[in-house]
Amino acid sequence: MKDKNALTTAQVADILNVHVYTLYPLLNSGELKGFRLKTHWRVLRKDLDAYIEARKKAQGGLKT
Repeated sequence: MKDKNALTTAQVADILNVHVYTLYPLLNSGELKGFRLKTHWRVLRKDLDAYIEARKKAQGGLKT
């Protein structure tokens, strides 16, 4: 798979290891930045990375 900047909800769900339906409230609220192409959501990789970093900071970082 070639590196893509705009990810589908299925790709984002796979990266986050969550069900795709978990993403829709995040996208609709703007907590996870995304955009629509007609009826389909897309998330820029940089926005997904920013969301992950924000969640890690909010939870005090990942504990190993």
